[in-house]
Amino acid sequence: MKIKKVIPCLILVFNLLIGCEEKPYFKEIVSNKNVTISIREIEGERFKVLNIPLEFSLNLNQKDVKDVGIYYYIDYKRAMDPQDYLIYNGETNKPIFAIEDLEYGKYPKSIYIVDRRFRLTNEQAIEMINKYASNQSLINLKTKNDTISLVSYKKFREDYPGFLEKMRKEPDTLKLSIGFRKGREEVFSEKINW
Repeated sequence: MKIKKVIPCLILVFNLLIGCEEKPYFKEIVSNKNVTISIREIEGERFKVLNIPLEFSLNLNQKDVKDVGIYYYIDYKRAMDPQDYLIYNGETNKPIFAIEDLEYGKYPKSIYIVDRRFRLTNEQAIEMINKYASNQSLINLKTKNDTISLVSYKKFREDYPGFLEKMRKEPDTLKLSIGFRKGREEVFSEKINW
């Protein structure tokens, strides 16, 4: 008789423990999306930039998640200039201007941030083009919409460990401000591993 009463209690406790397990809402993954070179223009000055895709898997389509805000911090400062970074839906490759504008319950399974703050000299750009895209030329970069695709970020990390070491000295961070049902709000952050 006692065993029949204990088993349902154990099942209930087990289900409660599983339900209370804290799931990470996002996690950085090493992207296979390509590093590119493009042109930027600020106040009449044109220069070449290296565009680095930082990818994150998302776990936001949960019953208690009501709304989400996304914030990117560069060297401890909140990045405000959309020219320095762009956010894309990882599934569709379409820009996301604000994740909170997306429909509740239909958040993407991944996003990537294209960090665009890295200026290149002509020599650096030519060296990378010769290494990864020898059929391309700086002449192909005429407007700010032109890009030269180089290599996957995964391969770039292998080839430029010094770049990664430099980036890790001043940490960058992705923060999600998540609003939950019943008015609770929390900020979750993860340091970029570069």
